[in-house]
Amino acid sequence: MAISADLSSQKSREIYEFKKQIKSLREFRGRGTELISVYMTPGYPISEIAGKLKEEAGAATNIKSTSTRKNVIAALEKIVQYLKTFRETPKTGMAIFCGNLSETEGRQDLQLYSIVPPVPLNAQFYRCESTFVLEPLEELVEHSGAYGLVVMDGKEATVAVLKGKNIKVIKQIHSTAHAKTHKGGQCLHEKTLVQMASGEIKEIREVKPGDKLLSFNWKTQLFEEQECINVFARNSDDALLIKTGNGGEIIATKEHRFFVSENGRVRERFAEDLSVGERLLSKGNLNHSTAENASTSSISLLSQLSISPIDFIQVIRNPTAFFYDLEIPGNENFIANGIVAHNSSQRFSRLREEGIEYFQERIGEAMAAFLEVKNFKGVIVGGPGPAKEDLVKAAPFNYQLKILGIVDTGYTDEYGLREVMEKASDLISEQEAVREKKLLDEFLKEAVRGGLVVSNYGNVKKAIEANQAKMLLVSENQNLYELQLKCGQCGFSKTIQSTNNAHMEDCSECKSGKFRIEKETDLINDIIGLAEERGVVVEMISRETAEGDQFYGTFKGIGAFLRYR
Repeated sequence: MAISADLSSQKSREIYEFKKQIKSLREFRGRGTELISVYMTPGYPISEIAGKLKEEAGAATNIKSTSTRKNVIAALEKIVQYLKTFRETPKTGMAIFCGNLSETEGRQDLQLYSIVPPVPLNAQFYRCESTFVLEPLEELVEHSGAYGLVVMDGKEATVAVLKGKNIKVIKQIHSTAHAKTHKGGQCLHEKTLVQMASGEIKEIREVKPGDKLLSFNWKTQLFEEQECINVFARNSDDALLIKTGNGGEIIATKEHRFFVSENGRVRERFAEDLSVGERLLSKGNLNHSTAENASTSSISLLSQLSISPIDFIQVIRNPTAFFYDLEIPGNENFIANGIVAHNSSQRFSRLREEGIEYFQERIGEAMAAFLEVKNFKGVIVGGPGPAKEDLVKAAPFNYQLKILGIVDTGYTDEYGLREVMEKASDLISEQEAVREKKLLDEFLKEAVRGGLVVSNYGNVKKAIEANQAKMLLVSENQNLYELQLKCGQCGFSKTIQSTNNAHMEDCSECKSGKFRIEKETDLINDIIGLAEERGVVVEMISRETAEGDQFYGTFKGIGAFLRYR
C-alpha cells in the first residue's frame, strides 16, 4: 500500500495545535465588554502598537462601569508589558488576548494568551468585547491548495470552490437557451403592422407568400427588400403585451424572438425572457413611402435603426385573435410595429446556439471568482452530458484558469460537486478532502480483513513504541486524558482514562468521599509527541466529513498504519 505523506507531520501538528488554541479561547466569556483582542501583522513596529494601546488605556478611564473600567485598563497595561519582551513582531504576525476570566463576581483573574499563527496574519486591529475576536485566526486555517469545481449540463450549472474538505458554492446558473422550436412557434398578433418594401403598411394577417417586405441585412448593415415565402397562423393560450418607452407596443407569443442591444452587442431574446429596461432594436416609426423609393433603395442603419427601451410587459390570457408567423429566408427578419423581428427555421437554430453561447459566457463570468482565491490550483469540470466538453472547448473563462480535467457525473448540483470531488481524486490527490478519504477507506479495508492497522489508544501506543507504526491517524478536536484520582475522605487512589478533565465522582471504597484529580495527562498530545520522536507521520483527521465521523465513532478517533505485525 502506498500512502502519500506530502503534507508533513510537522505542518499537520502545527495546524492541530493552532486549532486547539483557537478552540480554548472560544470558551471564554467576559462579564462585560472587557476581553481584549489585539492583532498585529508581520513586521509592524512593536513601539507603535504599544503606543496605541496606551492611548486606549487613557480613553478607558471614561468607561462608566467601575469593574469594567478597572479590568480593561489592567488588561491593556498587561499587554503593553508583554510587548516589551519583543524586539519585533514575529514573521507571521501575532494575536494577543487578555482579560479578566474569573468566574467569581468582584474577583480579578487577569489572563493573557498570545498566538503566533503558522501562516502570515493579514488583520490588524484592537477590539474590546465580551468574547475574544477569533474570526481572523479561523480564516487562516486554510489548506495547501484550492480548486474550482464546475458541474453542468445544457440547462444548469453549479460553480464552486473546494478548499480542504469544504465545498463553497459560488453561483448556480440556469440556461436561457430554449429547446428547438418548430415553424409556427414564434408568432405576432394578427393586427401587428408590417413594413412592406414598397413603403406600404399592412397588418400581418394580410401578408401573402411572394410579398416583398422591408428587412435588415446584418452583413451590409442596411435595410433592403426580402420576399416572404410562407405564412402560418395559429391560436395561442397566452401572449405578452410589450410596450416601449417611445410609445410603441407589440403583442407576441412567448416563443417569439426579438433583437436586444446589450453592452454594445446585439443578442436575441425570447419574448418571455425579456424584462423591463432591456432595449429592443427598431427601425423607429413605420413610414409610408412610394414604391419606387422603397422597393429598390437601401436605408442606412445609422440613420434609421434606433433603440426602444421596454417599460412595460403584461401577460394576456386566452387571447381571441389569431397569431401569425412569417418565413423570411435570407435576412430572416422584418419590421413589425416598428420593431425589428425575425423568423425562419435557420434563425431558430441560430438563437439556440446564441443561447448556449450566452449560458457559457455566464458560467465563465462566475468562474472569474476563482482568480480571487488564494493558492488556487485549477478547475475540474463535470456533468452528465457533452455540455461540459463544449464549455472547455469554447473556453469562455479567463485564460489564466487552468482546466485540470473533465469527469462524468450524474448530477449538476451539490451532489454533482461531491461526485466531481470523488471521481477526480487523481487530479486533486494533494487536496486534503480526497487524500483523507483515501486514507480512511484504506484504513477501514485493512481493519475489516485484519490487515496492517491497529486502533484504540493502548494498541496504537504499543505499536509506536515497538517501531511497528508508520502513520498515526488522530481525529481533530479529540480529547483523551489519563487522570490520577484520590479520595479526599479515605485516601484511596486509582487511574482512569476520560474524555474530559472535569472529573468528579463518589469514592468506590468508602462510599462517602469524592475523588479529586491528583494528576492529569493529555494522552492525545503525548501520543502525537511520541510518534514524532519515532519518526511516525502524523495525520489529523477531520470530523466534518462522513468518513472522518465514522473513523471517530468506530475507532475512537485513534488509529495507525503498520509496517509489519
